[in-house]
Amino acid sequence: MNRPDHLTDDSVIDIRDVRPADLPAVLALNERSVPSMNSLTMERMQWFAGNAAYFRVAEISGSIAGFLICMAPEAQYRSPNFLWLQERYRDFLYIDRVAVSA
Repeated sequence: MNRPDHLTDDSVIDIRDVRPADLPAVLALNERSVPSMNSLTMERMQWFAGNAAYFRVAEISGSIAGFLICMAPEAQYRSPNFLWLQERYRDFLYIDRVAVSA
């Protein structure tokens, strides 16, 4: 099995809620994922942290290895794809962005 050098059979992936201290690493991972997803400012990442229905990080050995941001239907969010769902469905969870480090 091909596995990054920093992972071992004992490596544990911790999936948890994002914390304010995680945001710089999450933003850096987001920026490494451009152009697959759009670039963000720290201010916008903080907005997601305060407004997302689901904002989780995957952490391995103390490092952020991935993240997932989802928005609920009642969110004050202006993404065209989100708005399309909001117009058609009462109950959904919109995956806005997901990224995993190499």
